Amino acid sequence: MHAAFYTETERLGIVGGKLKPVPRQLGAVERAHVAAIKAALGREAVKRPAFDFRGVTEDQTKFIKTSVAFEDLGAAASKAEAARIKSPALLSAAISIHSVEARHAAWMRFLARVTPAAAAFDQGKPIPEVKEAVASTHFIVAQANDRSASRTARSSVLG
Repeated sequence: MHAAFYTETERLGIVGGKLKPVPRQLGAVERAHVAAIKAALGREAVKRPAFDFRGVTEDQTKFIKTSVAFEDLGAAASKAEAARIKSPALLSAAISIHSVEARHAAWMRFLARVTPAAAAFDQGKPIPEVKEAVASTHFIVAQANDRSASRTARSSVLG
């Protein structure tokens, strides 16, 4: 979802000022994350769902608030899932992505004037909570592949 969100925002070109470089920079990184996860999952990778960001990519204030929420959620989801990953290739990809997502979250929080790290420790978010948070946005309008709800949530949030 991150990759699609930043890619669409960049394409629309609405975001300006101090936020202007964000969609391009984070979009490129998120697209690389998608490629890494797909490579690690191989044939188990799910196809990209269809998204409708409901005008969030067309409004600078909504964009920054959503960026903070997405980056926080991505970091929390990858943290919670790391202990459950058995594949060394997937674990390597997930851990390297987690640290980048945490930096993205801090950057977006800084730009939004929200404390970048309010606590000394973060809790992960289990996939059911991640799925609930993602579903509450109504941004996913069609699932491309329903083979695994858990993999879909992970792939959708992290990419």
